[in-house]
Amino acid sequence: MWLKARNTAVFYLAPRLSVAMVLLATGLLGCGGPGDLIADEDNKRTLWRAAAEAQCLAETPPVETPTLKAIGPVDGPDPACGTKHAFELSATPTGHVVLAPEATLACPMIPALDQWVETAVQPAAAEHLGSRVTALTVAASYVCRGRNGKKGARISEHALANAIDISAFRLADGRKVSVETGWNGSADESAFLHAVQKDACKTFTTVISPDGDRYHQTHFHLDLARRSAGPGGYRYCK
Repeated sequence: MWLKARNTAVFYLAPRLSVAMVLLATGLLGCGGPGDLIADEDNKRTLWRAAAEAQCLAETPPVETPTLKAIGPVDGPDPACGTKHAFELSATPTGHVVLAPEATLACPMIPALDQWVETAVQPAAAEHLGSRVTALTVAASYVCRGRNGKKGARISEHALANAIDISAFRLADGRKVSVETGWNGSADESAFLHAVQKDACKTFTTVISPDGDRYHQTHFHLDLARRSAGPGGYRYCK
């Protein structure tokens, strides 16, 4: 069960429905189709995506608040993009950390982001920066594109509302910690950013930092993709 925010009931535990029942009721389907993007690698990946969303909606459905709104399906322009049940998030549910600009995410990403902020970001900010994080700068959430913005590439998790990019952290004392300048910057900012990146790997299945590749020099990429087992299991943390 997700936590109850101060003075505001954010989530509740719904009666448990089977994933199959929710899939039938909601019409959740994996993305595919012949567009410029290369869709999911195989049908199993399509099925896990639909099942993960259905389970989230059945077990911990988001309750709308002024900072969390259900916006229904998002799609296109490529038929491989989109999700049936998207949410618009302008602050994290538990700690009310502002997301600027607001993020468009599928259901499973919301508790994952909330958990990371509360259990990793805030403790690291207190330890290394002596302040609390009040806002995250969102570099990207839902956007219909291929991986790393390449035309003809395999579909990005962003195109399925299953990813978020964070480029900076705003603190209660007015400071702003940028991933681009802080990663190898001052000792305190670098320690904070490396700590939250390391802990993100416990929550998200894909975490890419400026050490990952040239496409991620300015932000952290966080998503919940599932991939075949192998070295490192189902997680990619760089």
